[in-house]
Amino acid sequence: LDDIWTNTPGLVSHLGTMQPSGNTNLTVGVSWGQAILTRAEPVNEAAPLNTPSLYRVMILLTDGDNTESKHSSNQNTMDARSRAACASTKAQGITIYSIRVIDGDAPLLRDCASTPGNYYEVSNASQLTPVFQQIAAQIVNIRITN
Repeated sequence: LDDIWTNTPGLVSHLGTMQPSGNTNLTVGVSWGQAILTRAEPVNEAAPLNTPSLYRVMILLTDGDNTESKHSSNQNTMDARSRAACASTKAQGITIYSIRVIDGDAPLLRDCASTPGNYYEVSNASQLTPVFQQIAAQIVNIRITN
C-alpha cells in the first residue's frame, strides 16, 4: 500500500476497489484533510504553510448528506459544522474542490468549494474520470511567478 501514493496507476486502481458503506460525516473528512495538509495535530508532517511554490489541494467527494456526528443528530447543526470546517480549511490557503456524486447537499458542497468553478456535480459515478481530469488540468496549469 505504501507505493500507492507515489504510483498514479496504483492509486487509481486502489480507488477503483473502494466501495461506499456506512454514514457520511463531511466535517470529519474536511478536518482530517486539513490536518494532513497543514501541521495540525495529530498529523504534523506537512511542509510549513509559507513554503514557496507549494499548492495545497483538497478534493471533497461525497454521495450523501451529513448523517452522522458525535456532536448532534440535527442536520442543520451538522451542516453548520461542515461549513465551518470548510471555511477554516480555505482560511489556511487550501484550495477545495467539491464533487457531489448523485446525492448530497448541493448548496453545502458549493459553499465548501473555493470557487464556483471548483464545484462539480455528477449523476453517475462513471462521470468521475472527466471531472478528475479537469481538476488535474487546473492544478497542473498553475504557474507561480514573482
